[in-house]
Amino acid sequence: MKPVKSTAEILAFKALNRDINKTWTDWAVEMLMAGYDTEHLTILAGESEPFNQFEMQELAEKVLTELKLDYSDKDQIIKNYACYLIDKSLNGVLDNVKVLDILKDICIELDYEKIFMTSIRFSLPKTTYHTRKIKGIGTVQQEKILT
Repeated sequence: MKPVKSTAEILAFKALNRDINKTWTDWAVEMLMAGYDTEHLTILAGESEPFNQFEMQELAEKVLTELKLDYSDKDQIIKNYACYLIDKSLNGVLDNVKVLDILKDICIELDYEKIFMTSIRFSLPKTTYHTRKIKGIGTVQQEKILT
């Protein structure tokens, strides 16, 4: 069985106590295709929206237990997730700004040290607003421009 890279994302979602969504079911299908086969993983792969979060959280816990996937070391899980996101960015799957925005939000949520926040903030493009008059209409439009 080969490892499934998106497992890093799933473990981060669980460690961060995120709602179960389609990403989870897509991951379950990917895991089944990679050769992992457990009773609850198969059930998870067959679920569809709308998700009952109480039932889905319980199911997700059973899946992770069956697969012996541990998410108790939150710092390591987040580091693995950051690597996963950076890999997706380098492969052109995710936009660099989107990745930095996700990492920024996690840093804020987990109250990570300011040194990390400063690095991420300076990596994000600056947003400036320009105002211009639209010819013939007489109204003003504000444009958001990344610089």
